[in-house]
Amino acid sequence: MFQNWRGRQAHLSKRDVVDFLNYALALELEQVEFYRTQERTAERLRRHHLAAGMREARRVEARHVRNLKRQLRRLGAKVSPLTAVAPPTGQVLGRTIRALGGEGSILRAMVEIEQKAIDHYLRVIHQLDDPQLKKLFMEHLVDEEFHAAWAQEMIEQARRPGERDTFR
Repeated sequence: MFQNWRGRQAHLSKRDVVDFLNYALALELEQVEFYRTQERTAERLRRHHLAAGMREARRVEARHVRNLKRQLRRLGAKVSPLTAVAPPTGQVLGRTIRALGGEGSILRAMVEIEQKAIDHYLRVIHQLDDPQLKKLFMEHLVDEEFHAAWAQEMIEQARRPGERDTFR
């Protein structure tokens, strides 16, 4: 289904672009729910710094969802019904990671999730002919890079001896 945008073709067809938009939409929907789950848990545990970071990541990912849906409409395409499974998947993923390892695991998962989005956006940006989509995907890419960097910084702070507890 997504062979063309995963490869190194020079340009993507409209169908490939629509496929990627739906794939990216599913990932972003999953991220929204993952971050919502982490935000709620962090608030309940009074880990305010972590909750604030998750809240901001959730807000940005929700904006990405709106942007991707808008682009699908602009191209005369529909949201794939398969994207409906993404939100529950994000919730389950969030709860499972929290149960297995706490804040460190959540932040490492956040880095991995964001890196996956970064990789996908990087692959596609260079294959697009549509300047509007290129600009949008570059903006999304930078957002994902900031999220990954924030999570990595939180991991590093937690490792430094004598560092204030960034999770409280």
